[in-house]
Amino acid sequence: MPDWITHILFAFILADLLKEKKSLVLVGAVLPDLFIAPWVFLKNFGDSDLFFAVFSPTHTPFTSFLLSASFSSFFKKPHKAIALLSFGWASHLFLDLFQAPVGYMLLWPFSYAGFGFNLVYSDNLILPAAVFALFCFYLLFKGLKTKEGFRFF
Repeated sequence: MPDWITHILFAFILADLLKEKKSLVLVGAVLPDLFIAPWVFLKNFGDSDLFFAVFSPTHTPFTSFLLSASFSSFFKKPHKAIALLSFGWASHLFLDLFQAPVGYMLLWPFSYAGFGFNLVYSDNLILPAAVFALFCFYLLFKGLKTKEGFRFF
């Protein structure tokens, strides 16, 4: 899976292009990995079945939408919040589809079939480097476009 920095940079670019509130999109971009920290401990100590059972559903549109809906209830405009959070997790799942050899269950709980492009392995830095380069070019282009110079935020 691409790291959180990659997910956040990619979501930042997308949110900025759409002129949307970045904070909710960035939270949505890390939402599928929200429960990974405690379960990595289990995976490293031999309980990989429990790791798979908990971690896999968080990387599905169904569960990510439910998490977005529950988080959006804390905002004044829940419909806009759910849209921005959903946009963030959709960017996360899009990047994760490039990871090999994992397949993500996009239709879970209706189907357990995995899907993925299987282009980049987790230990390979091609995807994070490509997203970082895209981010740098985007900031450079945006900075050259403004009259004040480099105004990123």
